[in-house]
Amino acid sequence: MGVAKYGNDLKLDYGGGIGAAVRINLHQGWVLEPSVLFSYDDKRIATDDDGDDMSIWRMSVSMPLLAGYRFDLTDNMGLTPVGGAEFSCCFSNHIDHKSYSGDRFSSPRRFNVSLGIGAGIIYDELEVDIVGFFGLIPVFKGGKENMNDYKVRVIAKYYFKM
Repeated sequence: MGVAKYGNDLKLDYGGGIGAAVRINLHQGWVLEPSVLFSYDDKRIATDDDGDDMSIWRMSVSMPLLAGYRFDLTDNMGLTPVGGAEFSCCFSNHIDHKSYSGDRFSSPRRFNVSLGIGAGIIYDELEVDIVGFFGLIPVFKGGKENMNDYKVRVIAKYYFKM
């Protein structure tokens, strides 16, 4: 789920994805987690001209790198605050709006870099994380609109024992 802000209007959007991650246990509870994620999202942006929303549907591949520390609460349960960065490459964009104007909203960028912060709870081999990502690069190239991509991910993971 993410948020798009244009003027005074705040819109929630949705998306989904599937990916793979590797948890590397470092020294004394520190963890490093590189991953790859294939995802889609549908952003709704309110426009001033006719009251209709503009929709941007994107498919992308992302490579988050998160680091954190695992606090053991019990023998099989833990809490992990995480932070890190994510590089995203969008390979499909579709803009749906009857009065789409390249002057106001130029073409969406294909690349983004985001910073993320969140936390996860672990029970045995299951983990659920909530991580907020804050885009550093504006969504559109040029144009009059200068908005960044902000999203919150709820991530469910299962760790296979090796």
